[in-house]
Amino acid sequence: MKINVSKVEGFKDHRADRFFDIYPGLDGQVTVSIVEPNQFSGWHSHKLQYDIFFVVTGSLKIGIISPDGEVTEVFLNAANKESVTIPSEYWHCYKSSEEGATLIYYLSRKHDEDDEYRASEEEIFSRFKYNI
Repeated sequence: MKINVSKVEGFKDHRADRFFDIYPGLDGQVTVSIVEPNQFSGWHSHKLQYDIFFVVTGSLKIGIISPDGEVTEVFLNAANKESVTIPSEYWHCYKSSEEGATLIYYLSRKHDEDDEYRASEEEIFSRFKYNI
């Protein structure tokens, strides 16, 4: 086996400091996000991709809405050592606590903007009567 060193793409905005596709040899993608305190990451869904979230520091409240409108809230934190799988076609978002969080997530496919469908908080509330 040959040693391979790969550059990892990063991006920082007002919500998180992200490190994309940290294991590039996978069919899917593993990403790490260092989420700022009290930050909201917007509603979105995917037709093809599913996600698996795991929090290693801090805590996140994750809002998930099924295609038929069933709302589920999941609270992930470093103490409870649980992951959540978000199926394709489910709307989802997250909000960090006042301590922030470090989120590691697996995408079943490489990130594809054409498979990312976004909605505003107002659109989600109007359609499903839910606010995170």
